[in-house]
Amino acid sequence: MRRTVAAITMAFMLALVSATVWAQGSWTVGPELPTPRSEIGAAMLNDQIFVLGGGLGPSQRLNEVLSVSDGTWRTAAPMPVGLNHHGVVAVNGLLYVFGGADEAGRPTTTSLAYDPDADAWRNLAPLPTPRASPGVAMLNGKIYVLGGIGARNTPVLEIYDPAADSWSTGPTMAVARDHFVLEEVGGKLIAAGGRIGNAARNLDTVEIFDPAAGAWSFGTAMPEPRSGITGAVVNDTIYVFGGEDPGQTHAEVFIYDPAADAWSTGASMPTPRHGLSAVAAMGQIHVIGGGLSPGGGSDTSIHEIMTP
Repeated sequence: MRRTVAAITMAFMLALVSATVWAQGSWTVGPELPTPRSEIGAAMLNDQIFVLGGGLGPSQRLNEVLSVSDGTWRTAAPMPVGLNHHGVVAVNGLLYVFGGADEAGRPTTTSLAYDPDADAWRNLAPLPTPRASPGVAMLNGKIYVLGGIGARNTPVLEIYDPAADSWSTGPTMAVARDHFVLEEVGGKLIAAGGRIGNAARNLDTVEIFDPAAGAWSFGTAMPEPRSGITGAVVNDTIYVFGGEDPGQTHAEVFIYDPAADAWSTGASMPTPRHGLSAVAAMGQIHVIGGGLSPGGGSDTSIHEIMTP
């Protein structure tokens, strides 16, 4: 009997340890985004997180800035145009904004740069292909704008050279998609999830771009199909948050190790939502804004912080 009880106890303890390892990370609550918004863009510069556009009406021009060091928000110069579903990336001390939908919901060729020192915006050479919900990432000093949706989904990869203010075209990915995650790890780009047109056609597809080979290949699929997701990188590992399908929003966190081409599951977000942004800062991940319900109309000010 004692052996049986001991065996059960040991099995229970092992299960707890396994569950703890499987659900990596913990969550705290950060200072709320001043203006509730979803379908935002965000990026980190120095110790500040810039949250741009999204939501409805005037909020689509907003530039709200969080000081990570003291947890306070301020308002900076608004974007010259209203946008939602746009891509944002920080490169060499500037913020770059590409694509997105305008305030009437039309896909755009928007290309903007923001200088935080001057608190000023300027227009860049237009994005060649108009699209909303693209993936945007920096690789080897250039900015890669991938996929998205215009009149239909596109697999197109267009590459911006900040030094020359010019565009070139790269190899298309295999699966055209929008509302997906694009991150750079180890000198390669990883595109994960997304959808074809609407959340009833979510994808679990992962594609990897190797610039040395100039080609895309497939990686291990996500644990579940997801779109309306966001992602961030800590220690060469990609963390994917939230998402939606036609019936619900999601709180799950999926973790991708590019070196092993393998997925695991993290501790779920306290609040399920889609159309959110994630920004890595000082070893943590700030997950900001988003919508509580599938589709539009449920914008939030939620700011939750994951410690991986």
